Amino acid sequence: MRPRCVSVPPRTQPPSPTQPCGRGPVEGRTASLGPTGAELVTVEARFEPSERGGTRVLLTGLPDGALRESRARLPAVLASAGLSLPQGELHLNLAPATRPKQGGLPDLGIACTVACALGQIPAPRLRDLLLLGEVDLGGTVHPAAGVLAATLAARSAGLRTVMAPIGSLPFLRLVPGMEVLAVSHLREALDHLRGACSLAAVAPRAPGGSIRGESGRDGRGPAGVEDPGLDEVRGQDLGKRALLVTAAGGHSLLLRGSPGVGKSMLAQRLPGLLPRLTPEEQLELLALADADPRRPSPRGDRRPLRAPHHTTSFAGLVGGGRDACPGEVSLAHRGVLFLDELPEFRRDALEALREPLEAGEVRIARAREHAVHPSRVLLVAAMNPCPCGWLGHPRRRCTCTPAARSRYAGRLSGPLLDRFDLLVDLEVPEARDLLTPAPSAEPVEPAAPQEQESDSLEQLSPGETRVLTRAARSCGSSSDSPPLSPAAAEPTHGRASGQTCTMDQGSARDHSSARDHSSARDHSSARNHSSARNHSSAWDNGSADALTSARVAALLSQARELRRARGQGPLNGRLAGAALEASAPLRGRAAQLLRRAALERSLSARAVQALRRVARTLADLEGSPQIEPPHMAEALFLHGRRSAPP
Repeated sequence: MRPRCVSVPPRTQPPSPTQPCGRGPVEGRTASLGPTGAELVTVEARFEPSERGGTRVLLTGLPDGALRESRARLPAVLASAGLSLPQGELHLNLAPATRPKQGGLPDLGIACTVACALGQIPAPRLRDLLLLGEVDLGGTVHPAAGVLAATLAARSAGLRTVMAPIGSLPFLRLVPGMEVLAVSHLREALDHLRGACSLAAVAPRAPGGSIRGESGRDGRGPAGVEDPGLDEVRGQDLGKRALLVTAAGGHSLLLRGSPGVGKSMLAQRLPGLLPRLTPEEQLELLALADADPRRPSPRGDRRPLRAPHHTTSFAGLVGGGRDACPGEVSLAHRGVLFLDELPEFRRDALEALREPLEAGEVRIARAREHAVHPSRVLLVAAMNPCPCGWLGHPRRRCTCTPAARSRYAGRLSGPLLDRFDLLVDLEVPEARDLLTPAPSAEPVEPAAPQEQESDSLEQLSPGETRVLTRAARSCGSSSDSPPLSPAAAEPTHGRASGQTCTMDQGSARDHSSARDHSSARDHSSARNHSSARNHSSAWDNGSADALTSARVAALLSQARELRRARGQGPLNGRLAGAALEASAPLRGRAAQLLRRAALERSLSARAVQALRRVARTLADLEGSPQIEPPHMAEALFLHGRRSAPP
């Protein structure tokens, strides 16, 4: 609905349209687009009357071509509102003068500031007011790129009132704390600023749900569009478990397996497991898309998923180019960046991702400008075990030479692999798994109470001993490591009371040969593992497809409630320093297991902290306030090996 302009008695009689102001420069507030988005701009206007020489308009402040052309439009724009430029020189400056300005966003601010310099508007009326919009020759105010981003920047700067085109009203109503005055013509803006009428402020929209009004009945996404769920995934219990941990704690994930095992299918289901965008996050993404047409607009409150092809260039993945444009890592901000066929990407582009993944932003430096693009993403990648893809397959033979495998593994550097909190090897699903009907949702059982903690490894229960032994084997335990218990060699197909998991022979999947670099032994180990594979789940009482969408949603909700209960703000995957010490303290057997794994695996400091964060997430999924040895054991198992077998 168009806001009504209510007539009120004018405060002062405005001067004649042709009467020059004859006073010092006046200032108005507007905004323009820059390399980092919308930036606030101060318009300085000064008119010097002259009896001859016609009318000259001088514009300074590094304007682009579109703004320079506004000088030619200005007389016609003012004439549409009943004003005319007298003879003299009109000086316009866009401050700060050292920053480039572009776009048609400042048109309304320039026109109103010029009217103030001509004596048509009292200067105090422009104070603490942001003027946005593109004005055509007939005086109509149109929406321009960057209106929403400029409004958010003005709110951060302390401004509380914005005058903008009526076409931008649906977006501007979403900004809390801002008084919005919507106009459709320059005459309405000038009448309001003169005091001849008063524009009614538009009430902001109540927050909640999808801010674009596209959500369905449950408010989870655009109407008629549903996120793919885990119910469609057959087998791959380990992959679904890793996906659950990734969604619960915000941990980076690398999936490795033969072609067709379901790596891409699992990654595409991750956005549906993540919490929906908050209203502030939706505003942030809408503002980024509004300021840069190359950015995709968010789909309701669903988190974005970007899956660039492996032929993407350096600038396309990280950002850059002539205009320092954002790359895929920035386009996936607040969502998931999925890199399929990870070793096939350019190595320099992959190495450039290391800093943005930790800092949450990409800084692009050029000779004349610096651009900062946000890149808070959840990284998920997939790769084959070897160039042909069949290494470790139970029924197909790998044709790669050891040298080819070494070159393939060498495409990923150690520092890059160290950024992945989880590295999971996916098995080839059996035909009976693929043909199993969809599972029915089951109620979530409460977590069993944890046992009394002990400081001695000799006092572990049989179930704990099996878990710790298999975790130690996955670490690549040396022959001189002290044995935990003879019972550890016995296979187990159930779940001990109160434990997170018990890993069967199929779950151990040739991790005991992590330090063996012989291709024959590795292939033989994978073949022997596949023949011994059993179909009981390691994490849900023997049900092969226990991680249904309903159960996963309940577990994620439980983990988030525990995180909120201990007053933790960021996700577990972002914990560091004092926050990590407060949320994920280690003591007793869990600390002893981590120390042993750090020595045997030669873990880096980043990997040790990542294991603590993953163990904290596993404890949250079990409803445990403390990190127990089974949680650390499973974290070590999901952490995997850091390089592909040669």
